[in-house]
Amino acid sequence: MNLTVLILGVLAIYMIIKVRSLSSRNKQIGEVMELMDHLDDAETFYRLADEKTASENAEFRNKVRCIKMFGDAYFSESDRFREDLEALEPAALYLRNGKTDILNDEDSFFYLFLAIPNKLYHTGNAALIAPLYQKLDEHAEVLDTLLISRLGHEAAKFYRKEEDGGKAFFEQFLDGDYAGYRYNPQLIGIYKNIAMAFLAKLAQDAGEGIPEEYLEELRTFAAGKLGSRWIDELGITIPSVEPETVQEDDEEQSSGS
Repeated sequence: MNLTVLILGVLAIYMIIKVRSLSSRNKQIGEVMELMDHLDDAETFYRLADEKTASENAEFRNKVRCIKMFGDAYFSESDRFREDLEALEPAALYLRNGKTDILNDEDSFFYLFLAIPNKLYHTGNAALIAPLYQKLDEHAEVLDTLLISRLGHEAAKFYRKEEDGGKAFFEQFLDGDYAGYRYNPQLIGIYKNIAMAFLAKLAQDAGEGIPEEYLEELRTFAAGKLGSRWIDELGITIPSVEPETVQEDDEEQSSGS
């Protein structure tokens, strides 16, 4: 057996293992997100969530718990939220065989840093945001490298009505100044829309109106399920598009009369 054949054989085995691993992971993600389809039925939601959080797979168990915590916020189940927060193991979402692999579960950190706090704010349970961030801050050495962590902490200023409500960083972020942070490039558009939504809310609260340059992007964002929910949770009113009016020529009007 020559060296080339041997190398090709090893690569083939590696690819088979990789494909199987990705297939298994995609199946797990599908099972996690299945919970979101049952937010209209608390009983079914919690039954499925409890079944899935009994898994021995720590990563899967904690991905499910993130969605369960979102459900707790959605249903205003404060006691359940505290219990799930206590059981949450953030390290299980970034450690792989003792090595840090933080972007692999960025979807879960999206819920922890942004979606869950925003839902808590919307449902009048903003007091639970602080303990959530306290738990995450125990892993700050790793998590603070994430762009989503910085966005979440800036959003917390808005929820607490502190400093500038995150305004300066959100503007800086939209200007493209976020070098040094880690993020999935496929998610950067969503992050920018969310930052724009916070800036729009800050502007409205200040009585200034939404900046004109944000309106088209926000309307597009609001047309999707995530964006519609986010806009609603923040209480943003996006001005409707004024229909174009055609001015009739005076002479045509008089000749037709």
